[in-house]
Amino acid sequence: TVKDWLYLTNAPLPGRYYYYNAIIKLIKSTQKEILFSTPYFVPDYIFFKALYKAQKRGVTVHLLVPKISNHPFVGYAGDFYKERLISKGARIYQYTKSMMHSKTAVFDDTAGMVGSLNLDNVSLRYNFEGGLIIKDADCIADLRQDFFEDIKDLSPITIKDWHNRPLKEKIMAYLTWPIRKLL
Repeated sequence: TVKDWLYLTNAPLPGRYYYYNAIIKLIKSTQKEILFSTPYFVPDYIFFKALYKAQKRGVTVHLLVPKISNHPFVGYAGDFYKERLISKGARIYQYTKSMMHSKTAVFDDTAGMVGSLNLDNVSLRYNFEGGLIIKDADCIADLRQDFFEDIKDLSPITIKDWHNRPLKEKIMAYLTWPIRKLL
């Protein structure tokens, strides 16, 4: 039905972050599980804080990102956030088959999301973006099934794996941190 689908947009104007605000509200209301797939993960402070607080209240966060980004600086710039989430129990998976461009989310079994919004500062705050917030149970189940199909052969990154990653990746993460808000 029409009430099960809501198309929202973001515009880089004050008060026009409808899609972004809806996602933050969904994160804050989730009780059990959040699934995100995104090609870029460099969240702003508000987004990161909402995810972090969700973990603190017992929500399991699953994040699927590409192992190798087509924009390497963006890939490295989100590493600080990934480490913080992993240390609190997030399950972060790296997609290895190719560059991944899906932008989806599932919040418990109550809402799903599909759209153009990357989880990076530029998309969250400065781009025109659009997407669907979905309340249809069958579609949410399909999104959830697709997510777990994508990660079926992947293992989440452990904190030990994270600390043992190559020195080059650690240096690049350090160098890109100061410009993360521009990525």
